[in-house]
Amino acid sequence: MFSRRAESDAGGHRHVITEPGISLAKGPASLLGLALAAVGLLGLLRNASFTALSDFPNGQPVGTQFAGIEMNGWTNWITVAAGVLLLFGAAAHVSAKLMSFIIGGALIACAVLGAVRGDVLGLAASNWLTEVLWAAVGVALLANAFAPRRVRSREVNFPDPVRTEPAPVASSSPDVDDRAEPLVVIPDERPPAPPEDDIRAH
Repeated sequence: MFSRRAESDAGGHRHVITEPGISLAKGPASLLGLALAAVGLLGLLRNASFTALSDFPNGQPVGTQFAGIEMNGWTNWITVAAGVLLLFGAAAHVSAKLMSFIIGGALIACAVLGAVRGDVLGLAASNWLTEVLWAAVGVALLANAFAPRRVRSREVNFPDPVRTEPAPVASSSPDVDDRAEPLVVIPDERPPAPPEDDIRAH
């Protein structure tokens, strides 16, 4: 939204216009989204085995470790989906904050479930390092959900409008007779000319 604060000046009016500036939420959302998507895709290359959905929520997923992180297909799918949604949300300030809040809460919930059960709903494999990374990214995203947006101000001078006298308007009062005067015809009082035959007789 634009806001204006007007100040009088000698040659006109000076307006201070406040405009939306750089979003402090879009950058972190983009970086964390890229990181999550890249880690998830690399994990799928390492382990793309998915526990059957029929085992939900009491399955016993078995994962493999990569750099100390335990994962299976569902673990990597959750990570990739979180990163892609963050990248879509990073297009605008409001959507970046909204997606940061939703994805951050979801990752923290996955970390808590993994710490309590040893897996996520019987589908995604995890160990303590997987849960710590999910929780750390989730906390960072929740903090990013409250990131402000900077504003910038600029001054614009507007000259005073030139005042002109209004043009005279014809009066419509019934007391004023604007009609044209009637044409008066003056009769010719000269005697008629004698007939031409009388002139010849003389």
